[in-house]
Amino acid sequence: FLSNQQIITPGVASLHRILEVNFSAEQWTFQWQSELPISPSIQLVAKSVSNGSASNNLVERWLVETSPVWSMQSVGSKPIFDVRKASLIPEWNPWPGESVELQFRRPSAVAGKLLTIQSLEHSLEVGSRQRKSKLSFEIESSLGGEQAIPIPTGATVSEMQVAGRSVPIRRQADEVLVNLQPGAQKVQIEWTEEIPVASVVSMPAIQMPEEVANIRTQMLMPASRWILWANGPQRGPAVRFWVILVVSLLAGWVLGSRIDSPLATWEWMLLMIGLTQVHIVSSLLIVAWLFSIRLRRRLDPESIGGFSFNFLQVSNVILTIVAIGLLIGVVTAGLLGTPRMFIVGNQSFEGNLNWFTPRSDRSLPQPWVLSVSIWYYRFLMLLWALWLANSLLEWLKEWW
Repeated sequence: FLSNQQIITPGVASLHRILEVNFSAEQWTFQWQSELPISPSIQLVAKSVSNGSASNNLVERWLVETSPVWSMQSVGSKPIFDVRKASLIPEWNPWPGESVELQFRRPSAVAGKLLTIQSLEHSLEVGSRQRKSKLSFEIESSLGGEQAIPIPTGATVSEMQVAGRSVPIRRQADEVLVNLQPGAQKVQIEWTEEIPVASVVSMPAIQMPEEVANIRTQMLMPASRWILWANGPQRGPAVRFWVILVVSLLAGWVLGSRIDSPLATWEWMLLMIGLTQVHIVSSLLIVAWLFSIRLRRRLDPESIGGFSFNFLQVSNVILTIVAIGLLIGVVTAGLLGTPRMFIVGNQSFEGNLNWFTPRSDRSLPQPWVLSVSIWYYRFLMLLWALWLANSLLEWLKEWW
């Protein structure tokens, strides 16, 4: 063993750095404990083989496990690691005469944070004349104490909870004072603002005491608003309506360019604008019905048999009833319902917008939404319905 190694197991004899071990019958193992003074490095050398020496029967195996306060590096033979073990412990199986130098150093301490915000949820419910906000976050404090959370100017705090218990609301100017205990806890603050709804609505500006991770932002828009656009963190909602509208207009232009088209190009494009609010199958049925009118007008009844003629007439009547029913459904949904803006992304849907930010500085994200009154949409749908009613009379005259 090493020169400065001290055997601390009682009853184990050593002389001149040689340990004497006596094995009794049926004994397979023998172990002992020893101490080494703290030093920057340790040199391990496998015993060399000599002819006629008992060392020919020895096979050495070194395993070194260090505590978290020490960092170890090895110079010389490379260690191996057994992945089947729970912890990766370096292991050496040296040949006689091989050596390795173990170098130890204590990592220098770094300044840590007293506060850590693990996750945060910030929601805003927009009303016609009032906005309700809720801020909920998981915070871990090393020392505890009083923390100030800024809130918007003029906001009225309605409730505050710490670790699931309601606590008295204490304010200092535009800040809410929260008394934190050492350890992890959940803080929830709710407030209201007397702000009427506007075309552009954004999340209020909030400054947290420290950096924040796993931020979830939610905005709830009222049914009386027509959402046109949403902007914020990349992982959030997207308004797909405008892409669908462009594709529908292109489809109307293509249909109007056909020689056998029953409608003009501008009529197809106007029709496609309203059909964006129904399923694509319904749109295809209406398009097929319009083309069937032109096809039936050019068809000579005497060129087909009686059964085929009757089947064609009945099918045309059924298709006409289905198409008119679908058009009535589009007008009804447009005048009485809410527009389908095809809002998708991060579990968002019409009126419920959700964003996620993995990490942020002290300033919370401020996504915004562009919207107008739902009556603008219904007025446009009314104009479209009037045009459709006038055009439908012409289409039915040609069909008849």
